[in-house]
Amino acid sequence: MLGPRNLTLIAKHLEMPTTTVRYRVQRMLSNSILFLHLNPYHTFMGLKKSVVFFEAEPGYEDLLVDCLRINDFWLYLSRSYGPSEGCAGIWTIPLEKAGVFEEFADSLIDYGVARSVELNWSTCFEGIPVQKRWFDLEDSAWTFDWGEWKNEVRTIEGTLPITLVEPDDWPIKVDLEDLLIIKELEKNGRTTLTDIAKIIGLPLETVKYHLPDTGDIWRDLALALGCPAAGSVEKPLGAPGDTSLAGGTFCRGAWADSRWWGQCLRGRRR
Repeated sequence: MLGPRNLTLIAKHLEMPTTTVRYRVQRMLSNSILFLHLNPYHTFMGLKKSVVFFEAEPGYEDLLVDCLRINDFWLYLSRSYGPSEGCAGIWTIPLEKAGVFEEFADSLIDYGVARSVELNWSTCFEGIPVQKRWFDLEDSAWTFDWGEWKNEVRTIEGTLPITLVEPDDWPIKVDLEDLLIIKELEKNGRTTLTDIAKIIGLPLETVKYHLPDTGDIWRDLALALGCPAAGSVEKPLGAPGDTSLAGGTFCRGAWADSRWWGQCLRGRRR
């Protein structure tokens, strides 16, 4: 399988020297044009994904961000601007704590920090390439035909990818060592096993033993193009409180307009 961890195979597929492929990939990484990271399947980690939009009480926008950071299950957190100024975020919550998380979100209204909350339980996401025809540059407006898209979703034949199917349960197929490995690959999908072993303090043979076991929770080793959305913070799984933009979990750039993505997700709202 072609991917960022087997550049030799990519070079062979492109009929290019391996040294050229390695040089160009490294140059794109250094110039923040290309980001490589593991994109795990959180369902097999016992985690239920939630996309949440908070409208802040006027004057409490920064306090709202601080309050949301307290719940340390977030993967992505960003300020949102426009008619409903506030915050948007993605959380992965243990299944048995889903009700508690909903109470936490509602409590921000009770305490007068948020004016409204829109909480969407979701499966994982499948990325699609954005088409130029969806946006009118002259009018600066989206021209995506939501009616046509909804009709296509209702009538399409075939089966959904496993990542988009609502599971009967959220089985936990990882242990602590698996999580430590996943955390490092989320930050950099090309980290060598030797380096991972040094970072997490495990023997190299132990890392090699655990790596195949984590295969069914890998959605892919994603290649993301773009830059972090302004005012956003991201963190890899297992790094509580880390708000560094250096190593995120999700494709950057794509989240520049959180509200637009929210409209995409509402069709699967629970």
